[in-house]
Amino acid sequence: MTATPAAPTGPAPNGAANGERARGSRVLHAALLAASFLGAQAVMLWLLLGPLADQPWLQGFRNYFSNDQLSYAAIATTVAGGTFAPVEPLTETGVSFYPSGWYYVIGTVSLLTGAPVYATWQVLGLLTIAIAIALIGLLGYRLTRNPIAPLLPGLALATGTFSTFVADYWFTPLGYHAVIWGPFGTLFTLNAESIGVMIVAVIFTWFVTSAMTNEQRRRPATIIVAAAVLGLLANVQTYSFFTGTSLAVAFLTTYALLTRPSRTRLVATVVTVAAVLLFGNVIAGITGPLPLFGLLLLATLPAHWPLIKDNLKLSIAAAAAFTITASPQVIRTALGLAIGDDFLGYRQASTEDLGIDIGPALLGALPLLLLAGTVIAAAAAKPRTTPGTAALAAIAALAAGVAVMSTNDLWGFDQEPYRFWLQYSIVGLLSLSALLPWAWRRRPAISRPAGNTVVALSAALTVAWAVSLADTAAFRDYARSEGLIAMEDDYAQSLTRLVGPNPQDGPGLYLSSACFDPQRLRLITGAPVSFFNRGLAWPAKKDELDQILDPGRVAVSDPLQVAAAGIAFVITDSACEGEWSYQDARVQPERIEPYAGGTLTLWR
Repeated sequence: MTATPAAPTGPAPNGAANGERARGSRVLHAALLAASFLGAQAVMLWLLLGPLADQPWLQGFRNYFSNDQLSYAAIATTVAGGTFAPVEPLTETGVSFYPSGWYYVIGTVSLLTGAPVYATWQVLGLLTIAIAIALIGLLGYRLTRNPIAPLLPGLALATGTFSTFVADYWFTPLGYHAVIWGPFGTLFTLNAESIGVMIVAVIFTWFVTSAMTNEQRRRPATIIVAAAVLGLLANVQTYSFFTGTSLAVAFLTTYALLTRPSRTRLVATVVTVAAVLLFGNVIAGITGPLPLFGLLLLATLPAHWPLIKDNLKLSIAAAAAFTITASPQVIRTALGLAIGDDFLGYRQASTEDLGIDIGPALLGALPLLLLAGTVIAAAAAKPRTTPGTAALAAIAALAAGVAVMSTNDLWGFDQEPYRFWLQYSIVGLLSLSALLPWAWRRRPAISRPAGNTVVALSAALTVAWAVSLADTAAFRDYARSEGLIAMEDDYAQSLTRLVGPNPQDGPGLYLSSACFDPQRLRLITGAPVSFFNRGLAWPAKKDELDQILDPGRVAVSDPLQVAAAGIAFVITDSACEGEWSYQDARVQPERIEPYAGGTLTLWR
């Protein structure tokens, strides 16, 4: 017999080659994915830290539109000093109704770590935005496994509004302090609005992507958590809360009408919403603007009632979570309005001339419109799929939400309409950027004309985005030139020594030098100062402080009026032209501190 040769036991050559190619493909995919995540973070830091990277950014406070930011930082300073009561933050008197959750976080971290409020502000702000960008990128990646997906939300942050070409500046002024600018214009402050709008973007992106993959059916508990976080925004920033709530309800409405079409429910929803908008000014005159907003949300109930009925327990749990987390701020505000708080009455009536001009708004939204058009071209093409329906619902919700909320001065809500244009545009750019790879991947499954439309719109989007970067470059130059407000220079250190280590334990307020911003004094030393932000909160002795802060500042020279305002100490600077001066034995020098350019004196 002839022996049969043994069969080879090693892998076939083709199998080995295929295995090597598969491993190489996985390595390349992982490398691209890591580069995308890191690239998005790099773009974010280039925008939000880059302009100050060559300056001691942890030793100062951003001078970029800093007046209101210094007032917000005073809230954190109050908490860092150990006062957790909701008081007016510059004087530490009176009552504040301002939603201050984020500033309480900053102040608490500062108190626990000993880090200055101004440094904590920057680190926590950048960290939170970085996490939000990474989460949105992760949601986009999970949708398609496209390794480029995590980079797109970072690139979306750099989108401009063509203001450089139409307004000769990097933003378009609309009147008073209303503006149109790119996401970077809002986020650079790192304030509670920046944090709130990024949270809304993450939640909305999750709503949409989970509806596209039916994940919400597998993980209903996540819906309850998302609802709780949305409610929590009421305690963080009012407009972000309104944006997030209105957008979530708009998505629920459009998704319900698309997945469970009904002419009767469509007509009922349109009629009820139109009635609220048409009679909104009358209703607001009777109930006030906040109940009007709630009525507008209720008007959408006919559309999504079937979804609520079929998921009754989940709907009740989500509504309860939302209500519980929102209730601290909502109840406090409602009680303040009920008792006729003077500040809240003033705040409701102080949002005039803050509307949107349609022309500049549409031009500024061109990249967002092209992005939405690209997703629509893929989603609306046959065959219609569950992901496509969810994507269309998201775009319809963004369109309806921004149309209603950014014109709220016309229907009675009257709450800084331009802010909603800004917030909706940020959320729209970030959330739809996560859907863009899905639109590209869908091309082989749709008709050639629809696929060509996706390509053409993507190309137009790329060009528009690149052109809009002119705003981004100008913004960076502006932010760099504004620089930092020094918090640890020789003058600041002299002020700290002059006031002492525990100013909050002293009796009364400090009147800052005529040449020095009292809000800076508050942030540097922690001392309660004789100043307040009229749109934030009012102190206990508002009328007396109004006399001190009158443009003529005549009352400052009268020790009796100064004392009546609760001021116990006055700071003067020998180098200040037009400084306060007293010829009265009741005003005595307490302490003197020299600095490089002169001498500071503390008067009792």
